[in-house]
Amino acid sequence: MSIMPVVIILSVGTKLQGIICRMAIDITERHAVIQGIPLVQVSDSYFWFAKPTFVLFLIHFTLFQVRLSSIALPSFAMCSVCQSVSLKSQLN
Repeated sequence: MSIMPVVIILSVGTKLQGIICRMAIDITERHAVIQGIPLVQVSDSYFWFAKPTFVLFLIHFTLFQVRLSSIALPSFAMCSVCQSVSLKSQLN
C-alpha cells in the first residue's frame, strides 16, 4: 500500500483540526454565544488557498485510493482462482 494516502489523511486532518481551533479562538475573542449556541462564521480563508473544495478533493482522492487498493487485490485473487479452475475443467 502506498504511503501517499496516509500522508494526505494526516495533513488534511491536521488542517481541519487547525480550522476548528482557529474558529474556537475567533468565538472566544468575539464573546458571541447565544443561549449555549456559539455563533460560528465559516470562511474560505481558513482553508488552503482559500478553497475548501481542494480539501474535499483530497479527502475524495484518498478514499478512492484506499477503496481501489482494497478492491484490487481480492478481485485479482478471485479472477486468478476462477481462471485456474476454468483451465483445469477444460483439461479434464
